[in-house]
Amino acid sequence: MLRLGDVARMLGVNFLTVKGWVRNQKLRAINIPGTRFWRIPESELAKFVSPATLKALKGGRTFRLSEVARMLNLSVPTLRRWVTEGKVAGYRIGQKVWRIPESEVRRILGDDALYQRLLQRIRK
Repeated sequence: MLRLGDVARMLGVNFLTVKGWVRNQKLRAINIPGTRFWRIPESELAKFVSPATLKALKGGRTFRLSEVARMLNLSVPTLRRWVTEGKVAGYRIGQKVWRIPESEVRRILGDDALYQRLLQRIRK
């Protein structure tokens, strides 16, 4: 059983986003009796995102489309199109949220030193 905050960190979204998914019944959660706390079974999270996505998200860091677009000097719509066309590996979480695994960013850039410089650039 996962807390809402744990799921938010795992998926790289805000806590309130996960709370909204639960409230709108897009993601099933269990209310702990006598409290206002909610827990999400891992089986329900696996239904919400594909098993491959869940495995990739547990495997390491992911980036938002905007972060990768800034690294690559692309527009977000172009990068989103590349993901949907399969040119770049990315994962959809929910209806609007996309994530790109760190391994894919490294593959695109091909140079670890370049990756480190660009990572500093998006942190500014």
